[in-house]
Amino acid sequence: MNNTPKMLPKNSPLEIDNNDALEKLLEVVLLRESLSQRTAAKAPASVKLRASLADMILLNDDFDRKQISANATAEVES
Repeated sequence: MNNTPKMLPKNSPLEIDNNDALEKLLEVVLLRESLSQRTAAKAPASVKLRASLADMILLNDDFDRKQISANATAEVES
């Protein structure tokens, strides 16, 4: 097994329309979060970043979680 950490290119802009780049970043965040949980109690910043990256990937696929939640709430209220 290769224990070399996966690194992202430095000083490159984040392409939010590129799901491959977002998925790679999400993978790196998950790996670093996993490593940090072994040494620290919590890593709240990485949790927020992970959620934001996942939301961006879904939005790029035309899946708006907030809109779907709002639609479900409207259906329940009517």
